[in-house]
Amino acid sequence: MLVGTDSGIPMKFTSQSTWNEFDVWVNKFGFDPLYTFESNVLPSVAMGVDKEFGTVTEGKIRDIIA
Repeated sequence: MLVGTDSGIPMKFTSQSTWNEFDVWVNKFGFDPLYTFESNVLPSVAMGVDKEFGTVTEGKIRDIIA
C-alpha cells in the first residue's frame, strides 16, 4: 500500500490529505503509526526515483510537513 494525497482534486488539499490518510491507516486499518509514517517513502521506490527523492537524506529532495 502506498500513501497518496489525491492532490489536484477540488477541495482535496495536500497539506490535509496526507495526515487524514495517515489517520485512516492507523485508526481504521490498524497499522502501526511509525510504519504508517515511514510508508510515505514507498511511492518514490515504486516510481524508481528513490535515489533522488523520498527520504530526509543529505543530497535528496524531500518536502517536510512540521
